[in-house]
Amino acid sequence: MEHEGPADPRVNAARANVWHALLPAGIMLVYGFVYYSDVSGTSNSEIYNRAVTVFGATLKIGGVLMVAVTAACAIGMPAALLLDAIVSVGCGGTFAACGLIWLITVGDLQGILLLVFGIIFLASGWSSWNLYAIGGVADARDPAAEADEPPPHPASLPSDALPRPDETPPPDGYLAALSREKTDPPRAEHE
Repeated sequence: MEHEGPADPRVNAARANVWHALLPAGIMLVYGFVYYSDVSGTSNSEIYNRAVTVFGATLKIGGVLMVAVTAACAIGMPAALLLDAIVSVGCGGTFAACGLIWLITVGDLQGILLLVFGIIFLASGWSSWNLYAIGGVADARDPAAEADEPPPHPASLPSDALPRPDETPPPDGYLAALSREKTDPPRAEHE
């Protein structure tokens, strides 16, 4: 009995996204509720202090939302990809903005890390959006995905100048036999 995949390829794409959502969820929750549970800025810059508070809140809220994304992905909801895109872009944009504020206002080099994590989250959100928008990735067992076969390689097409497999090889070699061919070499035409 052959395995039948779900009708919507986004179901498989969502299920494949479980670990990609669970890892950042776990890291954000641990840092948000354990290491940065009561984080606050201690600078003279009010905007820096607010950015630190926003960063701590993003870890907590983003972590909880990523757990929701993980659960939606685990049950195979196609909309989980859209939810992942929204949450990832939101967290990534916030991290990148906080990182820039940290770097510009007080020269806090941890802002570089936030920029890197922001870019990673933004790229993940873009990837999830693409999977959602195009309808996921076609299953390899899908006959429709196998319908477009590549054209044959020209070397695999038969030639009148060469002997058939049951005949003996040409005495002066295959290349010499091909050079005596009167017609143009075969072409691999693909519609």
